Amino acid sequence: VEIEPGVRLLHSPDDGRPPAEILCDRLDADFTEPGPGSSESPDLANATAAGAVYARSGRRELLADTLTYDARLAELIATASADNRVTISDPDQPAPIVARRFYWNLRTDRVVITEPTPITTPR
Repeated sequence: VEIEPGVRLLHSPDDGRPPAEILCDRLDADFTEPGPGSSESPDLANATAAGAVYARSGRRELLADTLTYDARLAELIATASADNRVTISDPDQPAPIVARRFYWNLRTDRVVITEPTPITTPR
């Protein structure tokens, strides 16, 4: 499925985790097909968001240029274009974290900075 412009995806997992919310300009999504004769609806498998991406789960949120969401693994990979940065905010942290690329496991709430940007602090 390809949807544009102005898309909102809200994925509520079955395991009690907070939902994953993604807002973006364009979304490509893949769904698993239920078996023949099944009355179940298709499940989200993965999604790729592009253009002014905002994502949130629990108390963390991020801004990025592109984002890949694997619903089965509960993983987000957020990236920025060459002249931009990904920003992830957590109200429990003193300041947002900025990088070119982030990995975020929503199941464990683990965030990994895979392409950090230089940090500048006041003297």
